Amino acid sequence: MPSPPPAAPAAAAPPPDAERIPLEAGELDLPARVLRRHDGGDEHLTPTEVALVRWLAAAGGAPVTRAELLREVWGYREGVRTRTIDTTIRRLRAKLERVPALPRHIETVEGLGYRFVPLAALQVAGATPAELDATVGREGLLAQLDAAAAGGARLITLTGPGGIGKTRAALAWARGRPALLVEAEALAPGPGSGEALLAAVAAAAGLRPGVGGALAAGLGERGVELLVLDNLEHLLPEAAEAARAVAQGGARVLCTSRHRLQLPDELVIEVPPLDEPDAVALLRARAPAAFAGAADEDLREIAHAVDRMPLALELAAGRADLLGAPGLRARLGSPLDLLHREGGPCRQRSLRAVLEWSWAALDAAARADLLRLTALRSGAQVPVAEAILGGPAPLSRLQRLRDRSWLRAWAGPTGARRVGLLAPLRAFLAEQGPPPADAVARHALAFAAAGDDDAREALERGDGGARRELRADLPELLHAADVALACPPGAELPGAGPAGPLAARLLLAAFEALRLQDDPRALLPRALAALARGDLPPWDHAQLLILDVDLQRASAPVERTRAALALAWQAADGHPGLRARARATEAVVLQERGDTAAALPVHHDALALAEAAGARRLVGTVHSNLGNLHNHRGELDLAGAHLAEAVRRLEAEGCRRLAAVARGNLGVVLHEQGQLLAAEDAYTQALRAQRSLGNMRYVAILEGNLGQIALDRGELDRAHDHLALARRLHRDCGNVRCEAIVALAQAELLRCRARPEAHAAADEARALADRAGDGLALAVVDALRAELEADERPARARERAEAAWARCAGMGAEIEAAIAQARLGRVLCRCGERVGAAAQAEGARAVLAARGLSPMSELGRHLAELDRALAAGPSPWA
Repeated sequence: MPSPPPAAPAAAAPPPDAERIPLEAGELDLPARVLRRHDGGDEHLTPTEVALVRWLAAAGGAPVTRAELLREVWGYREGVRTRTIDTTIRRLRAKLERVPALPRHIETVEGLGYRFVPLAALQVAGATPAELDATVGREGLLAQLDAAAAGGARLITLTGPGGIGKTRAALAWARGRPALLVEAEALAPGPGSGEALLAAVAAAAGLRPGVGGALAAGLGERGVELLVLDNLEHLLPEAAEAARAVAQGGARVLCTSRHRLQLPDELVIEVPPLDEPDAVALLRARAPAAFAGAADEDLREIAHAVDRMPLALELAAGRADLLGAPGLRARLGSPLDLLHREGGPCRQRSLRAVLEWSWAALDAAARADLLRLTALRSGAQVPVAEAILGGPAPLSRLQRLRDRSWLRAWAGPTGARRVGLLAPLRAFLAEQGPPPADAVARHALAFAAAGDDDAREALERGDGGARRELRADLPELLHAADVALACPPGAELPGAGPAGPLAARLLLAAFEALRLQDDPRALLPRALAALARGDLPPWDHAQLLILDVDLQRASAPVERTRAALALAWQAADGHPGLRARARATEAVVLQERGDTAAALPVHHDALALAEAAGARRLVGTVHSNLGNLHNHRGELDLAGAHLAEAVRRLEAEGCRRLAAVARGNLGVVLHEQGQLLAAEDAYTQALRAQRSLGNMRYVAILEGNLGQIALDRGELDRAHDHLALARRLHRDCGNVRCEAIVALAQAELLRCRARPEAHAAADEARALADRAGDGLALAVVDALRAELEADERPARARERAEAAWARCAGMGAEIEAAIAQARLGRVLCRCGERVGAAAQAEGARAVLAARGLSPMSELGRHLAELDRALAAGPSPWA
């Protein structure tokens, strides 16, 4: 046993300003040997305790060994073993530290001794972990948080489903700020969880446990400007009140939770999925080697398969070195099984773990509602989602799921709110069971309503907003149609009626959704399947037969289409308006095949039937079709009259889209008559209307027409801009035939500029025409290609130009044949065969006169170029 220690010697004198030492708990007056606490009351120290503090403080924050303290404070000899120092340190901490179990002023230096940390050196700022990986794509979210703080928000909640990146965003915003992170995941839910959360905050900050106001004051003393409370959802509602109390005490609190806190003074910021470019960037950032040569398209598909959720993307990147981008994309049909990793927080090891955590927190009613909503594929407007839920208070039930981050909400094309499930959440719910049959039936009925005649008629009379929303509903329409088509013929979809008519209405609605921006021929297999069922009532059978013809009128043999329309005529017995539509469709089919003689009486028959049925919109449409027919026949005055009548009638009916189509076609007539200013005005008016309606297929056509006018005027820069836009829009809409026509105009533009790229452009136009199966476009392109190679292979160019002219003439395309004639004449002129060239010029001029075309038309431009070549004299190399 060691002998009793002598009286404590005087420690090294601290600097004068150290006689009074500020501490977290209060101020230590060394001469008086007393700690005057901030919360009132004094703590008295023994002389040995004061000596110990003096010696530690004099070290200036450097560690002091146990041996040195025993020698200098207690006067023990070297090598003495005693627990005296431990007892005194424990007693001293009980007096000086705010939380003795978590000492911050008198720190243990493991294996060495102790050191004193003055108040000014205590650091709570930087208590958030350092960022190991860059935060990608959250600049907008961080700016929202900046704005919220600048606006004075004290309690902010970042909410969203598990794996959306709430914690990462919160930590990214906290960095660079004096912030304290408290992770609440390990705290137990239930009574007392709010107090446990406050105790965890106090412990993390080195404060005594206390109520919200006291904690807020203590955080302020520590220099903490931001308290981050992570993963609170399982502690609600107790944790919400605890967070609110701290915020009301003056602290700024940032919470992350899958559930909203449901506090009136809470500012909720939803963390959305990443934008597509940011999702691709995150994949590349997390697996730079594996994705180094990956195509952006593959990475975009990977991102969309998991709805651009950050955790899912990070887990996907972890599989990239094994599967590569194509293999990863192919396996993402089952994301919950694929996206898993070892290590890390349990809740972030797999998507399934993330979602099981949230699922376990739901009651039975909420789970049942979620299963009902799995009837949705991509989402729907809120009233449709309410209809699918059925039962009492569906809006409140939707809000409850939304507040728990199971439902995503966003603005649709017109701003109307839509709701839906993220793809990984939908995959998880599919494992819990199928949607109830009543929800499937309500889903089908809700979307089939858009295929009713009144609804389709309203689409033509609206401002385009309803059609844009219907386009957003396309995945739902197709899914519901597939469900109905899967029912046996004659069967009913329980709760929704006969499956056949239901499928017909859904397909008619899908056609309306597709026709303005996409290629509606994608509906053909489903339409044929519906017709093959044999259980359609006559009205629905007639409607689908007309739809079938519309979808394949450019490719099916004319005999087949006329037979289908004859069946539609029979099925529409007793429905004069539907019979008029069948006849009008037949006339268009004949007209598009070049048989204008046969089409003309059918158009007039359709016009009479429509007028008798009072189908005013159809009357205007038939006038528009007649105008196109007469234009094709070269009867420009008659064409203009019909088209002007169509514009008048359709505008009177409020059918802006169809009126704009007729006005655009009137512009074509004016163009051919040489009234270029009037034609450009008609195109521009039509373009403005179609753009506002979202009719991008026709916007592309009008941009191409404006490009052709500019080309005929010699305004080549303007022509380039219009044609480039038209080409891109046709490509986006999948309209290969129209894209080929615009590509031909682009190649002609390059020829007019004498650019060598014209050859490659013509080859590209030919490839597109070949893909589209457009024989006339192929012949027109070949005439251009012959002219382009006249300098290098004159004999071959002449042979090709003659063949192209003959093919155009053989298809009854008089104007295209005359343009090919003009090209042939220019080829002959460059070969020195001026007599033959002059003969071709006369032939083209005869067509110009017979059709009443202006010299300002496309044919007039080609003929003028040929005349200039003839006037220039023989070619110097002929």
